[in-house]
Amino acid sequence: MDDLVIAVATPKSLEAYRTLFEHFAPRVKPFLIGNGTGPEVAEEAVQEANLIRLAVRRIRNEIGESECVSIIIQERVAAYTSSLKDPVASSTVFTYILDLLAHVRRIAPERDWSWLADIKNRLCARAHPAKDKTP
Repeated sequence: MDDLVIAVATPKSLEAYRTLFEHFAPRVKPFLIGNGTGPEVAEEAVQEANLIRLAVRRIRNEIGESECVSIIIQERVAAYTSSLKDPVASSTVFTYILDLLAHVRRIAPERDWSWLADIKNRLCARAHPAKDKTP
């Protein structure tokens, strides 16, 4: 399992990613429920993970992994984070950008991602663990 985690940190490691995803995905929902998360929220987390996986696969198939990072620019990230402000908690937005930063640093380590790290840091400072659900 450790070898797979290390392999995922390198570009073009789709098989390692797939193996890890298939191993952990079925365990996420029971883990979340076992730790006090409601069944609906746990199911939503699993579905989001599946959607992210499918989106990544589609993008890689359409334009190639090396070109995926070329579409990640400040304006698009700003629009993306703005579009998420109402539907999800600020801590979720932070987590999405944190994950994005980790992925692009692995795929294109030669590029300057400091602007994305700055966005991530600002989101972290404002992150709250739950979305305000009052009407």
